[in-house]
Amino acid sequence: MAGGHWVLLWEADGFWIGKIGEKAGPQRVDVSSDATAEEIVSALGECLAARGYGGQPLLLGVDSRTCMAIGIPHSGRRAARNTRTMAYALEEFLPVAAEDMVCDFVVFDKDALGIAVEASRLQPLLSALERESVPVVSIVPTAMLVLKNVLDKSKRKGRQAIAWRNGDWLELFELVDGRPHDWKTIPTTGEALSRELKALQATAGWQDLDRLTAYNFSADLLDAARAGLPDASVTTDEILVEESALAGASSVLRGKEESWVELCRDQFGRYDPYRWARSQLRILAVAAACLLLALAAAVWIRADKYEQLAVDYKRGQQDTFRRVFPGKRARTGFLMHLESEYGQLAGVTGESGGVPELESAALLLKDVLEPLPEDLRYRLLEIRLEENNVYLDGEVRQHGDAALLAKALRNNGFKVESPHTELIEKGFAMTLTAVRREAKGEDGKTEGEKKPEGNAP
Repeated sequence: MAGGHWVLLWEADGFWIGKIGEKAGPQRVDVSSDATAEEIVSALGECLAARGYGGQPLLLGVDSRTCMAIGIPHSGRRAARNTRTMAYALEEFLPVAAEDMVCDFVVFDKDALGIAVEASRLQPLLSALERESVPVVSIVPTAMLVLKNVLDKSKRKGRQAIAWRNGDWLELFELVDGRPHDWKTIPTTGEALSRELKALQATAGWQDLDRLTAYNFSADLLDAARAGLPDASVTTDEILVEESALAGASSVLRGKEESWVELCRDQFGRYDPYRWARSQLRILAVAAACLLLALAAAVWIRADKYEQLAVDYKRGQQDTFRRVFPGKRARTGFLMHLESEYGQLAGVTGESGGVPELESAALLLKDVLEPLPEDLRYRLLEIRLEENNVYLDGEVRQHGDAALLAKALRNNGFKVESPHTELIEKGFAMTLTAVRREAKGEDGKTEGEKKPEGNAP
């Protein structure tokens, strides 16, 4: 399945399909105004298939004239976070019952901009898309997507207005600190534009509406805008509405910006904030599961190997026991039997003590490495430990460095022969042979270091 994010813009005069990241812009799909939802989806499916669509999640941009927008007061941000409670408050201002609409809000300190769509307007199309395995996972007004894109070119602080001409109507937004506070869809007449701008200025209250950014405006609309905001700065520019909506959707889908409103909720489904990373998260989960299985298998194989080694060692102990004590049955407690035999032998010879203990090679290695000087540069290529015998092969920079290593071992209880050195290309090759003078006891001291007990001389 190919990757990528797809956008479907549903406008009053048709549909536009675009893919995020493609050089080709959105493609128009013409459908009859009286076409059924199945006929619309059939036409969309042909266009999607031609562009390589493979069942990826899709964002649906909703036409402005399908949306209802109005500002409402609220009693606090805690109440404003409850979308269902706010929907009943919005119901008082709209000709639609709260149960029959899907809405979301842009919340400010004392009021909120409510955006709602009548569920019956979108449900047939969404159901038809679902039957064709086209998952719609986000629903956003197209105008909000365009606003996301054009707002990147404007200052976000303070109070401002942004408007653009889209066919035979105007989109007019009032923004406070970079978020939409009011939204109007008005006719493309200078009179209507001037009236709405004056109304916005009159409701400024704490801060004047000091700038307007206008896109795709004709000369008469610019004159009307300056008449409606005589003291404001008016700047103009040109945009392609569908391409701008696609760019705004890209910033939302790729996580650069959050959508101000999300209508994929309630009757339209459940909004998933991780929807665009869902496939990657699923792959990560599978990889993590495979890693855990691999670790479990490795532990099981190693445990089985250790168990086999234990069996082999036990069998070797039994063979050794039979060689040492021919004719006797190999017992389970080898050590106890050996201690008993050793005690009997010690009684015959007059010696005392238990079975001699072999010192751990790890402790012997610690005693070899610990005294070696840290400020001396040398390289140990091989360390061999045989009971209390130590063999070191390595390289030193100077002949006297080998003598320093030998001295360090002597100071730690080793009998060290004179080191053998041989000149090589860079420094000297060195060989050291050392023997521990006396094995260390449990207190870490050699037998010669222990003090006599009692009144012994």
